[in-house]
Amino acid sequence: MMDKKEIGAAPEEERRRCTEDEGTGRRAPNRTRLVLCALSAVLAAAVLLVGLNWRASRLDLLAADRLFEEGCYLGARAFYLRAGRNEKAAVCLDYDLERQYLNGRRSLEAGAYDKAREQLGRIRGYKDAENLLLSCDYLETSQTMADGDLELAWDQFEEMGGYPGVDEKLEALEPLLYDMAWELALDGEYAHASSIWTRLGGYRDCRTLLERAERMTQWLASDSPRLTDPAGRYSRSENARVYRCDLAYIVTPLAPDRDTKFFLYYPGGRDEELYVDYFLTYLENPEPNTICVFLRRNGADDIEAKNSAAIRLMERVAAECGVFVHDPVVAGSSLGAYPALYSAIYNLLDFGLKTRCVLCLDAGNDWDEPDLMLDVNQCYELAATGAELYLFDNPWVGINRSSIRRMVSAGCPVTMVECYYDDHARITFDAMGMGVLHWALGDRSEPYESDIYTFRRLHAGGAQ
Repeated sequence: MMDKKEIGAAPEEERRRCTEDEGTGRRAPNRTRLVLCALSAVLAAAVLLVGLNWRASRLDLLAADRLFEEGCYLGARAFYLRAGRNEKAAVCLDYDLERQYLNGRRSLEAGAYDKAREQLGRIRGYKDAENLLLSCDYLETSQTMADGDLELAWDQFEEMGGYPGVDEKLEALEPLLYDMAWELALDGEYAHASSIWTRLGGYRDCRTLLERAERMTQWLASDSPRLTDPAGRYSRSENARVYRCDLAYIVTPLAPDRDTKFFLYYPGGRDEELYVDYFLTYLENPEPNTICVFLRRNGADDIEAKNSAAIRLMERVAAECGVFVHDPVVAGSSLGAYPALYSAIYNLLDFGLKTRCVLCLDAGNDWDEPDLMLDVNQCYELAATGAELYLFDNPWVGINRSSIRRMVSAGCPVTMVECYYDDHARITFDAMGMGVLHWALGDRSEPYESDIYTFRRLHAGGAQ
């Protein structure tokens, strides 16, 4: 049996242990209570989390709806996805595509082509966005054309291939570019003109003009002696510069420019040297701003080859002067009158040159040279050139009218110029020294006014 001391000591011992536990921070575990507390905490957290998630989802939906109403479809989509509303998120994508499409169309209609490209480029596969992108290019290039940047417009239209309306635009550009190239060539910008004629390809006579411009460029780039080298002057003149080469006498203006005119002369005789007094008469009062080539022989034995050599010579002189040969006046005396007529044909066929007019100065043997006169087909070719023909002759004495009649019947615009002073040589002297060339190089809207000439236009069916 325990004595009373032992019995009283037991509770005291228990209190001591508890006091020690409190001092060390330890208490005797109560497992049931701990489990319940843990479960309560988990449950409370779960309830709180559900509540928070519900609240967040509700806020996301409210934000998504607001953004959707404001047209911020991609922003709304993000909130719908977070709220688990995938169907509505998909609708947002459709609405955003339509928004971008409409914005692109509005930019296109407003002429903001770069902005339209950016907007429509992001939705190429949507509706007709791809076609609208091509419309951007077409409309912008049309504006480029209207603004006068013809070369850029041509290049851009060509890149569009078969887009509707492109062919019509290219056709409209062809004559504009053609004229532009001519203007550049007239200013001596042969390389630039060549680039345009290259673009135009087979349009009109572009290939012929391209060959001419390239020849002139090549001549300037060559090491060949210059035809207009001051060291090679034939004579001194206050009004012009005069040179001589194997083929011809050459006259150039003091200040050539885009308005420079061109004159080609065929002498008479059969492979005979030019009667230089005709040339010297011209030099007494040379035409202002005119490049002249006085051939030393007429080349009646091979007219096309002679004419080709003459025009190529004129091209080289023009290149050295920084101008471009166009609309020459051609004249010929005696037997040289026949090559002058052929020249109008070959100028057009071989060089794309329209001859302004032809002056036949007392044609050799009174127009009765069967081996030199044009046949019927050649007369039609001459008529097709549009060159005006002026036949300076004595008043119908001994003229073989059949050769003239062929030209008139074929449609050639023939005017007889009856010369009061009908001496064979004087007809040429008067033409060279009395302002006839000045009239011929002008518009010739009125006959040359002089007491020594009578102009009479010939018509088919009339008395010849």
